[in-house]
Amino acid sequence: MHTLNIKRISIAITCVTILLSAFLFSIVYSAQNVSFGLLQNVKMSWKNGDFAVSIPFYVRNYGFYDIENVNIFFELKDSTGQTLTRSVNFIGTIKAGSELKDYLNITIQPINLFLGILLHQTLQNMALELHAVAHLNYALSLLTLEAEASIIITPELVARELFQLIVNDVAVNFNNSLLQLNNESIAIALPFSLKYNGQLIIENFELNIEAKNSKDSIVVLGKIFLRKLRQGENAGSLNLILNKEIVTCGLACISEFTIHLKANLNGFTFEWTKNIDYRGES
Repeated sequence: MHTLNIKRISIAITCVTILLSAFLFSIVYSAQNVSFGLLQNVKMSWKNGDFAVSIPFYVRNYGFYDIENVNIFFELKDSTGQTLTRSVNFIGTIKAGSELKDYLNITIQPINLFLGILLHQTLQNMALELHAVAHLNYALSLLTLEAEASIIITPELVARELFQLIVNDVAVNFNNSLLQLNNESIAIALPFSLKYNGQLIIENFELNIEAKNSKDSIVVLGKIFLRKLRQGENAGSLNLILNKEIVTCGLACISEFTIHLKANLNGFTFEWTKNIDYRGES
């Protein structure tokens, strides 16, 4: 009788050992199928006066157990190693066999990040580094995982994103033009106002004006050059001389004006083109 009980206990222990081993193996196997990473298609914007950076990330849970209490700690540094901001994103639970894709939304208050001209100087030399650490509770919280990821946001990407913000903040308005006609040419004084609502000081800003006549030929009218484009409204007059081709029919030959915006940021030159009605706003 005692021998039978011992055998039963031995079998039970063996079964428990097998189940425990299988459970532990499944945990180890599942943990190897959990990954965390950052993606490069970074987005930048200004929100209520703050500089916002959105960086896509993913957490893949291809194991057998849910991931619970996911927290992602991140730190953003500039090219000098100075910490710009650090924070934590609470993600929650990621089901087994699923993948979460979302954004780390980082908001930096300019008063803490850039003081006066430091804003411009920093962005002119900026390469951002984001380091993130994900803390994960796994397999009924029996296992705690930690995964790290880092990306470098290159100066090219920073400049490209910021330039798009600049473009969105530029508005050009051409007022009624003043004409002087003679047998050889048309002299035009073209008053304009350029309103810039952006946060950055832009160096070597060019505004090129072209006109297209009804024959689809392009006439270069003139160029406005500003060494620095600052926030606020700039007004002036562009004095133009048109050639004989347009003299015969005056401004009636001009079907549209085109502005070419060219700006230098972070050592990179970007261009933007938009058709406008010279009698109204861009």
